[in-house]
Amino acid sequence: GSEVNQGDQLLSVPLSSCLRDDEPPSWFQQDDEEERSSNTCSYSGSNEWATRLAASLIDLRLQQASDEELDTRNLKKLSTWISMLPDALDLRASLPIHWPSDVLQITKCQALELAVDSAYFGRANAVMDLSESLKVIGASDMDQYSDDEIFRLCHDALDLVQTRTCRVSLRDGEDLMPLRLLAPVYDLINHGPSANAGFALEKTNDADDNEVLVVRATRPIARGEEVFISYGDSSTTPAWKCLLGYGFVPNFDISDERNTVELEVDAVRASVGADNVPFELAAAAAGSLAAIEGRALTEGDDIFTPAVARRIAKRAAEEAGILLEGDREMSVASKETTSISLAKALRLSQHRVLESWSSSLMDFADADE
Repeated sequence: GSEVNQGDQLLSVPLSSCLRDDEPPSWFQQDDEEERSSNTCSYSGSNEWATRLAASLIDLRLQQASDEELDTRNLKKLSTWISMLPDALDLRASLPIHWPSDVLQITKCQALELAVDSAYFGRANAVMDLSESLKVIGASDMDQYSDDEIFRLCHDALDLVQTRTCRVSLRDGEDLMPLRLLAPVYDLINHGPSANAGFALEKTNDADDNEVLVVRATRPIARGEEVFISYGDSSTTPAWKCLLGYGFVPNFDISDERNTVELEVDAVRASVGADNVPFELAAAAAGSLAAIEGRALTEGDDIFTPAVARRIAKRAAEEAGILLEGDREMSVASKETTSISLAKALRLSQHRVLESWSSSLMDFADADE
């Protein structure tokens, strides 16, 4: 039988033990009430909440690095948590925002390349905001650091915020306000496309009515089964978004319609996956077939015919084959091995989607003729 029932509590982290985006250190105070009310939740761009959380994390690291003894029990716990965080260089190697262009090109994913270009400038602005605050407001604590070391400190903090933050709703009177947290231990729970647990802020039953971040089972969990949460469909699907935001390629079931790949057919590009056939691709293929026959499409023409399905399927199979073409020989530093492995993993994920989708379309075409 199952060891954990649906609704059972798996983990509880006091809100007071978390780093919060609404409580930045004194040297990094901004007037950002308008931004705080935003529902935007992209971790790789220029969101000010991410910069505030990074400032809190840097502040904690500076306290840890100083010779002063940490003066509260909570700070000591947070210091222990920091010692459990991933190696900065390993994390950096896993995030496409830090990859050189030749490694990005290995993915053969135009959507990822465009997203990295967009996120790059937001990251640069966040690093500039943090470094200027550190150098001007916290000058006495930063004398020992060079400019390059300060930039790296800022990047490392933003990498952790990008990959380990959760978003919850905090009640403020009658309103629910978005709150982003770095929650110790909770942030060690992995993402799974088929999550078996969820999280939310809950009130305690003590006299102070404190709030805690609680993880509960969303279905029965068997003995030995790993606990997974969802990092959110909007930031983990398609697979390239998960790689962009969190530094890994998720293992999707091939029939999962959330994992899509961009495909160009007859000069029209659209996202495809599972059993979905975008109308614009069918219309483009039908138009091309009609042109080959020396005629124009009419309003009464059937757009999605077996011939159209076969044309699209052949194009998808061709693209799937391109994704498996031999990898370019590259002479790279060992620190880029992780990034190259992830780039290839994304290509393989996209290949599998297109290969399965193409096969399904061919089956449809053959069965309907």
